Amino acid sequence: MDPLLWAADMVAGAVRAHRLGRSAPRELLDDCLYEITIDTGCGRLSP
Repeated sequence: MDPLLWAADMVAGAVRAHRLGRSAPRELLDDCLYEITIDTGCGRLSP
């Protein structure tokens, strides 16, 4: 795994944990994280 992606993986993991109800990892990043939501349509069932 490329070391340049480690920070992005940690941030993504903290945000996901927060969405699953574990806020502690995300709280560590609150002062330096700006989160935006992008709707990609993933996870939706097709009609």
